[in-house]
Amino acid sequence: MRIAVTLLAVVVLLQSACRSTQQAEQAPPAQMMVFSADQYPAVHKAVVQVLRDYGFRIARNDYRFGAITTYPKESPTFAEYWIDDATTPAQRRSDTLNSQQRTVEVSITQPSADLGYELRIAVKVERLQQPERYLTHSATPRLTASYDSAPEHLAVQGIDGPYAQPLTSDPALQARLLESIRAAVSE
Repeated sequence: MRIAVTLLAVVVLLQSACRSTQQAEQAPPAQMMVFSADQYPAVHKAVVQVLRDYGFRIARNDYRFGAITTYPKESPTFAEYWIDDATTPAQRRSDTLNSQQRTVEVSITQPSADLGYELRIAVKVERLQQPERYLTHSATPRLTASYDSAPEHLAVQGIDGPYAQPLTSDPALQARLLESIRAAVSE
């Protein structure tokens, strides 16, 4: 049984390492897309479709103000190798060892009337925290009880339950989303 688990772990690690090596060899495209006013409807439609194709649920879709945001999406683990939100083995390892989520924010702005529109994508990675008070035995590190109330120093700040702690952005996923949007608009 141990050999089978070890073999499975090695296969998953090698598979994620091969995928990240192939993606790292490609030069990442620019993180911004410029387009004209007549392309706005097609770009907006493509953004919504690409986000849905990647498994994100749309939370805000404001056509007039060019703002599209998604609900948080739980990050995949090593066992979920078919979900390619994490690009590098380090991201996949962090997603496996921690409860993390990704949120996408797309903004379409018009810096000036003669320059057209700019599309920018931001992918935020957040770690889920569950502040509970634990009571451990004084002689051994064993957990003896768990209470549902949040610690006092967090309750004073208004944090009375689970919350998401911002960690970093994900430029690799931003680049992949932007390339997919460009491809969808050019079709």
